[in-house]
Amino acid sequence: MVRSIPEIIQCCFGEDRSPPMKSWFDGLLAAERARRKAFSSQFRADRVAFSRHPLSTARNISLHRIGYPSVEVAITGRFGVVHIGSPVKSVPIAESRNLGDLGNDPALLLAATQPALPVQPMWSDFAIDGRPLFAECRAYLALAQELVAQARAISQRVHGTSNLTTPSQ
Repeated sequence: MVRSIPEIIQCCFGEDRSPPMKSWFDGLLAAERARRKAFSSQFRADRVAFSRHPLSTARNISLHRIGYPSVEVAITGRFGVVHIGSPVKSVPIAESRNLGDLGNDPALLLAATQPALPVQPMWSDFAIDGRPLFAECRAYLALAQELVAQARAISQRVHGTSNLTTPSQ
């Protein structure tokens, strides 16, 4: 949903270039059309920068090309084994100690007879394109907040106290 923020800002304060809105935009007073075009022009660089964030790119690849995100999980199990998974490669739901490396120690052999333990991922185990997933999400949300702040500043400069016409559709 964060991805929609620049489009919503653009449609509310700048030019809405969608075909259904063309006649509405063309029907605005010339002064408002000029202000909206100025807003769009000044907002363009921020909008493009937002669209180039790695999560936007990952989303586009996921939805329009390969069908799944480039997310990976690396879960270190209770016995030190690292399980690597992705949307197309599952990890085991449980693990047990490998009996081959226990030797003849009765205590280890007894421990190995215990039921399998669940493999439990932590939030920090997930990555996207080799970068921590949740850090990328935080950065994306921070960038969205910066985008909103930039849009407010541009709107104040361009529109000031002038009214904006609400779309009729």
